[in-house]
Amino acid sequence: MPYKLPFKPIKKVRFQPWVGQNYSSRVPRLLVLGMSHYSWGDEELPDHFVTNAVILHRIATRPAGKFFTNINATANGHLPSKEEQIEFWQSVAFYNYIQEFVGDSPRRLHAYEFWQRSEQSFAEVLLRLRPQLVLVVGQLNLGNIANLNGWSGANLSHAPEPRYADTWWYRVGDESASLAFHVKHTSAGYNFRKFAPLFHEAEKVAKKGWHTKPVAAPCN
Repeated sequence: MPYKLPFKPIKKVRFQPWVGQNYSSRVPRLLVLGMSHYSWGDEELPDHFVTNAVILHRIATRPAGKFFTNINATANGHLPSKEEQIEFWQSVAFYNYIQEFVGDSPRRLHAYEFWQRSEQSFAEVLLRLRPQLVLVVGQLNLGNIANLNGWSGANLSHAPEPRYADTWWYRVGDESASLAFHVKHTSAGYNFRKFAPLFHEAEKVAKKGWHTKPVAAPCN
């Protein structure tokens, strides 16, 4: 069957996440959170497979494009080889928050309603994948999801600018939570060397777990 996912589709999610075959064994489990998909006229590709098709294409491409290469380099601390590129994407999950096509150009502004209509889908993805760390790409992205059933965490000390020090915890189970932090959008004008120390600091915090949460953390 074409366009078959390697996992049972997650309910209420239009663009199913990419989940690398080694995702569950990575410590911490890492979910990379992008923002949106742009339509490109491929009417034969079903919506549920769009995100997976994008990642499969990037794995097969060298170079993979600035957006994906910079994410990989931020985690590795250096520009990845072809082998490292494949290894990285097979060890992480990737999901675009907005669950509808936003046009045919990255220059288009995203309507506020796009974010609202995608809240439940993101919650379902967190519950199914149960990441320990969420790398949020773009400050606009974090700004629109920060208050979704979460609570503020400690600031990261290796942020290249104060605005990137913020962290956020999301409950992903009765006894676990996921740490979210953000980097500058990686498409253009991005220096991965500035954000690699931030990534590795966030990894260490995520490995320690959510015992640092405040007593009044929400339980819903």
